[in-house]
Amino acid sequence: MARRVLRLVIPNLMGMFAALIYGLTSALSAEFSSGSGVVIGSQGEILTNSHVVENCKSIIVKFPAQKSETAILVAHDQKNDLAVIRAKASFSVVAAFREGAPVRAGDVVVVLGYPLSGLLASTANLSVGNVSALAGIGDDTRYFQISAPVQPGNSGGPLLDASGHLVGIVTAKLDAARMARFTGDIPQNVNFALKGEVVRSFLDSNGIAYQLAHSDQRVSSADVGDIGRPFTIHIRCEKESSRPVTAPRAPQTPPSPSKPWLSIAAGIWRVDGRVHVAVGYSGARTSDWEARQRAIDACRDAGGRDCQSKGVWDSGCVYITTGTSSSRAGWGSGDTVAEAVRRCEGQGLTCKQPIGGCVE
Repeated sequence: MARRVLRLVIPNLMGMFAALIYGLTSALSAEFSSGSGVVIGSQGEILTNSHVVENCKSIIVKFPAQKSETAILVAHDQKNDLAVIRAKASFSVVAAFREGAPVRAGDVVVVLGYPLSGLLASTANLSVGNVSALAGIGDDTRYFQISAPVQPGNSGGPLLDASGHLVGIVTAKLDAARMARFTGDIPQNVNFALKGEVVRSFLDSNGIAYQLAHSDQRVSSADVGDIGRPFTIHIRCEKESSRPVTAPRAPQTPPSPSKPWLSIAAGIWRVDGRVHVAVGYSGARTSDWEARQRAIDACRDAGGRDCQSKGVWDSGCVYITTGTSSSRAGWGSGDTVAEAVRRCEGQGLTCKQPIGGCVE
């Protein structure tokens, strides 16, 4: 018997915050989202992005020692996408902002954070890159463009220089799928961080104290990670909701597992006049029933409501993309990415990156 292989496209878990840019919280429009933060004050002040803690019913912070507690919102600036929250815990190690010589294009930078929470390691992930440019999209001087890889969940985490000092807050990445449709090419590692001086102005205007340090000694990226992990925090936001999440129905007895399946589920719902859409997928050596259930569960985990299985495939390829307009939501599917996008956009929707894959 020929070996059967399942290839999957990793789903897009981010919500857009500009036409060609994604914010980097996981499941931004869901019941729960997660991001990163950096401790800047010994009395529990934690700096992050505003979109990480927007519309939160509760904010839970988890420290590197795995202890968790509730935090409160102290200050936020939606225009510059910055916020400070405060936990009850006190900290002996806090981040210090770089003082003195300015950051230059080409400088090595280190990103710490908690990307793809629940999937990757529970400890802070580290990535290394360079400052690619001293401005963001449209020459926006509030941002650095950086090449250090970032993922959903990196939002609000520290951007550190080669001395382990804070030079920015990781905020966004270019929407590679949209750029590929516009240009025919996939951009690689085009990411953005708010500059330290923008962050310090925000803190000054809110009377929040912070520390400064000169970057006189360069250390290895691994050493920078050791410096930064004690003050890099995981943030979990439980979103405000206007309707309760319904309990899943009791499952029927599944048939015996037999072969690989690919299943996709989608859900559409409305909260406070805004239309939301979520998708989930499953691909495993399992049964038709379990593939559907796993896809529906993944859709619910992404915040979806009224999630329904859109099908099960044991051969061939299938992709699905979701989209929204000001008044409705929908999806398009096809046996190629281009076909799924065409059918979605043909409904007048703004469509996200497709998910799906092939069973061979």
